[in-house]
Amino acid sequence: MSLTPELVEAAAPPKGRIARYSRDHPHIIRNLLLDIAISLLLGAGIFQFFENERQGTSSSAIQISGAVTLSASELVSDVKRVHGTAYWLGPISGSRYGLVISKSGTAVITYYSGGLGLENVTESRLIIKSNTRPSSLRPLVDMGNQFNNTQVSTNAGLIYAYDKSFRNHVEITLPKDGGSVLIFYPSIRSPANIQLDVESLILIS
Repeated sequence: MSLTPELVEAAAPPKGRIARYSRDHPHIIRNLLLDIAISLLLGAGIFQFFENERQGTSSSAIQISGAVTLSASELVSDVKRVHGTAYWLGPISGSRYGLVISKSGTAVITYYSGGLGLENVTESRLIIKSNTRPSSLRPLVDMGNQFNNTQVSTNAGLIYAYDKSFRNHVEITLPKDGGSVLIFYPSIRSPANIQLDVESLILIS
């Protein structure tokens, strides 16, 4: 089978590309050096981008992971280090603490009695979840299905609600800045102790 001029032309690489690297091209050295430089810069840029992403992801994970238990001072220091906002009930003797802070600002503090049990995620613990953004506020008057219509206000103006039939959690409003704080108990809590906890909340920011 013989090749016609049309087939030869169709099978040939683009003329522009051949001419660019042809020995007969007057600027072949410049073209080669320019392409090498562009390739190196592009490769370095891509590498730097992914390196920054890796480091940023790692740093973010450390800030919000909750993968280790902390002392009381370490907990306070970590919240402040990431410019977070969290409420808690202060240190309890013999306890260590878990901290998770989401990118949206939600903070969760978990109390580990004796500093143990981080690996046991099913065990009931004292957990305090802070949602300090105004958009996270749900009016307590609309929570009749979730809480059994028990609402109380403190002398400081805090409003809180809990299910009087199953007092294992309480939700507190944050009237000044909006948002809410939820306290989850490992066991049933008395109304008097719930009120004491609400009045004893400590802000870390």
